[in-house]
Amino acid sequence: MNDIAVIILLSVSYFLGVNSYPDNTNGWQIMHDWQRMSDGYLAFKAENNKIIPKCHKYPDYFVEFPTTIHSSSQVSVNGFIIATTSSPDFKHTRGFYGSIIIPCYQIAKLKEGNLVWEVKSYTEYFARFKYFPKLVKHYPLANLFNESLNIAAATILLTLCLLSLVLFYGKTDKIKLWCLATSNFLIAFYFVFNSVGLTGLNVSMLFAHKVADGSLWLGFMLFMHFLYLEGLILKWMSRIHSILTILALLLIIFASTGDGVQLGTSIPFLSTILFPGYAIFVLLRKGKLKSRTEYIQLVVLSITFLTYWNDNFVV
Repeated sequence: MNDIAVIILLSVSYFLGVNSYPDNTNGWQIMHDWQRMSDGYLAFKAENNKIIPKCHKYPDYFVEFPTTIHSSSQVSVNGFIIATTSSPDFKHTRGFYGSIIIPCYQIAKLKEGNLVWEVKSYTEYFARFKYFPKLVKHYPLANLFNESLNIAAATILLTLCLLSLVLFYGKTDKIKLWCLATSNFLIAFYFVFNSVGLTGLNVSMLFAHKVADGSLWLGFMLFMHFLYLEGLILKWMSRIHSILTILALLLIIFASTGDGVQLGTSIPFLSTILFPGYAIFVLLRKGKLKSRTEYIQLVVLSITFLTYWNDNFVV
C-alpha cells in the first residue's frame, strides 16, 4: 500500500508543480540531496559558511529555518548539535509543522565553523521545503501559526464542547447537540496532536499522525451530519462524505507508513471543501437572513470554508 500511496501522492505534487526545494539555495551548499537512508527515511543535508560571520555583525538578528512537514530537523556547528525538532528516529514528536529559529547571539561567539542543517522526512510525500534558511531582522512568527495557535484552537474547541453540553442539554435536539459537541471534541485532538510535544506527551510521529488525522476526519463527518440535520446540505452529500471518511479512516488505521496515512487523509478533502460551500450557498440564497441562528451559521461556515481551503493549499 505504501508504494501505491507514494505514486498517487507524488503524482499530485508533480501535477501541482511542487519542487522538493527551491532553485535559489540562498548561499547554502548542498551536501546531499534527498536520499533514502539505511533506516528507511529520506534525508537532506546542507551547510553554510556565511551565516556565522553575519551573526558576528548582526547579533540581534535571527536565523529562520523553513517549516518541514512531518520531519525532523537538526542544526549543528563543528559536530555539536545546537537545535533540533522531532527526534531523527521519529519515536518522539514535537509536532508536524514547527520550524527551527536560532538567535544570532547564540552562535555569534563562535569564531569559525559552518552551520550544518540536516532534515529527515518520514514520508516521501513531505520530503520538501519552500526556502533555504535565511537571516532575518525580526523574530519570525512561523511557530505562532504552526504550533501556538494549534494549542489555542484545541482549547477553544474543548471549551465549546463543554459549554454546548452544559448550556443546551435538554433544550435542543439531542442528536444535533451530540454531533456538534463530539465534532468539536474530536477536531480538538487534531490540533493537540499537531503539536503533541508541546503538551508533554511522548509519542511517535506515526501514532500522532494517525490520531490527529483520524480524529479530524471523524469530527468532520459528524459536523457534516450536523449540517444535514440543519437542512444545509442534502442527504446524498452527507452519505457520500460518510463513505469517503470511513474509507479514509480504514487506510489511516491500518497504514504502516506516513505516506499510507497521508493517502487516507487526502480522500475526504474535496467533499469537505465543496459541501460546506454548498451550505453557505443555501444560506445566501435565502436572501435576508431571518434569525440570529442563521447569521451564526453563515459566519461559522464561512470561517470553516476558508480554513479548509488554507489546509488544502498547505498540504
